[in-house]
Amino acid sequence: MLVAQSGGNRSQSRRSNMAKRYLNTAGWLVPGAILALMPKCPMCLAAYVAVWTGVGLSLPAAANLRLLLLVLCAGALLYLAARFLCRLAIAGPARGMGRLARGVATEPAVRMVAVPRQILNPPSAN
Repeated sequence: MLVAQSGGNRSQSRRSNMAKRYLNTAGWLVPGAILALMPKCPMCLAAYVAVWTGVGLSLPAAANLRLLLLVLCAGALLYLAARFLCRLAIAGPARGMGRLARGVATEPAVRMVAVPRQILNPPSAN
């Protein structure tokens, strides 16, 4: 008996791959955006929290919250970078580690430089 197979599994795997890509990108963007938008002074952070949530923070609490957010975001970015480098090292040359290990100078686009022949072999003065 012949049974027709549908492409349902393939579309589900594509959706799960896209979801993983979006979550991976969000994992990089959220801590980076928090670090970029973090106010430098604790009073500004207390004011932002009060405007966004209606909750008032004291200055020491805002300073501790700012420090906690900085440490958590930096830790998250370090974890993501370490995970990326481990995946790259495990994947090996098939996913680009060979290029990373050899360096950029060995790439053909960098090695091939058009140099006029007169510079390489200057005419001798007779």
